[in-house]
Amino acid sequence: MNKTHSCVKIASMGIERGGGFERYQSPETNIETGVMLETTLEKSRSTTLPDFLQLSDTVGIVFMRTGATFLKRGYFGPEMVDLYDGTLVTWESEEDLQNSHFVKIVEDTNSSRPVIPENVLFIGSENGWFAHDAQLDYPDSQFFVIGVRPEELPDGAPLASLVHELGHTFIMSEKEDLALAQAAKNNDAGRLPKRLQSRYYGGYLREHILASVEGENVKLNTKHDMYEAMGKSRGIDKGIRLFHERHAWSSGFEFLRSNTKLAEEMVRIGKTKLVKYAQRCLDTYARGFFEQRFVNGFHE
Repeated sequence: MNKTHSCVKIASMGIERGGGFERYQSPETNIETGVMLETTLEKSRSTTLPDFLQLSDTVGIVFMRTGATFLKRGYFGPEMVDLYDGTLVTWESEEDLQNSHFVKIVEDTNSSRPVIPENVLFIGSENGWFAHDAQLDYPDSQFFVIGVRPEELPDGAPLASLVHELGHTFIMSEKEDLALAQAAKNNDAGRLPKRLQSRYYGGYLREHILASVEGENVKLNTKHDMYEAMGKSRGIDKGIRLFHERHAWSSGFEFLRSNTKLAEEMVRIGKTKLVKYAQRCLDTYARGFFEQRFVNGFHE
C-alpha cells in the first residue's frame, strides 16, 4: 500500500529589511574578548593537541592520537593533520589532578561507554573552535571532527565551548540542518526536524530561499548541495546558521544534563552563568549577521 505524504505549509515569517542591500559581516571578524572563538575547518590554523586539557574545575579531556590523519583543505593550503580521540575525565583531588590520576566520565546507563560518541574525533586549532562533517571530504565516512582551541577562557568556558561543538555534531548526525533546508524549500512542515520552534526557523529560511537568485529551484538534495547554497546566498547561510547555532547550544546543555557528573558540574558552574555565556557568544553572530534572532530566537 502506497503511503501519501500530507503537505502542511510552513508558517511564513517576515524578514526585517533595511534600505537596499542587506549588510553582512562574517562572525569571525566580530568576536570580542569574553566569548569563545569559532571558525571553520577551512579557516583554521592547525596545532598539536595537549595530552590533557582542563575544561572546568573538575572536568577535563584527555586526548590520544588515533594514528589516523585527515586531509585538511583550506586557506592555508592542503595539509595532513592528526586525528585524536577525546575522553572526558574527572578527578577526586588537586593531588590527583597534578598526578594525572583521572577517572573516566561514562554514560549513566552504560559504565563501559564514554560520554563522547565514538564517531567524534578531534584536531587542534589555533584560531578557534569548529565542528565539521567529515562526510563532505570522505563520502563513505561516518565521523565528525571537532576543532579544539587549546588556549581558552577559564571558569567553565572551555567546557561550554566543547559541548556547543558537540551540539553541532548532534545536529549534523541526524541531518536536521538538511531536513530544515528541504522542508523550507518545499514549504512542507511535515518534513521539519523535531526541534523547538522549527516552524519558525523553517519559515524564516523559506523567506530567504525565495529571495535568493535561484529561489525554489535551489538544489538541496544533499549536504554538499546545502553548503553550496549557503556559499552562494547570504540569506540561506544566515537561516541555516541561525538554526544551527541556537540549537547547538540547547543540544550541548542537554548533553550536560543527561549525565550525572556533568550535570553536577553544570550546577557548580551555574546554569545562569552558562546561559549568559551562550548568549554572549550568540550576540557575536547577531552583530555579524545583523540579526537579533540569534540571541532572542522567535517569540510566539
